[in-house]
Amino acid sequence: MNISRALSAYGARPIDAAVKNNSKKEAPAKAAATVPHEQVVLSSEAQSFRKVMEAVDATPEVRIPLVEEISQKIKLNGYPFETKLYKALEKMIEAKIV
Repeated sequence: MNISRALSAYGARPIDAAVKNNSKKEAPAKAAATVPHEQVVLSSEAQSFRKVMEAVDATPEVRIPLVEEISQKIKLNGYPFETKLYKALEKMIEAKIV
């Protein structure tokens, strides 16, 4: 069996003793370390859900006693419904909710 043929088949090369002793080994220039980063890609439904949850979290709490008081006034026709409705709609349009 020819050893040099077997070595070349695996990409190995014999060491040249003259080159080995005369050359100084230097550290290769440091390249910027590239570390692969994992990425998570959310579906459009998940992104929409996240936006909705952020909007829900940003909304103030509902004041139940005030809502009940106003609904009682509306039932008894003692609430200025039209005036309040127009003001509420104007605020919603300004805030680009509607």
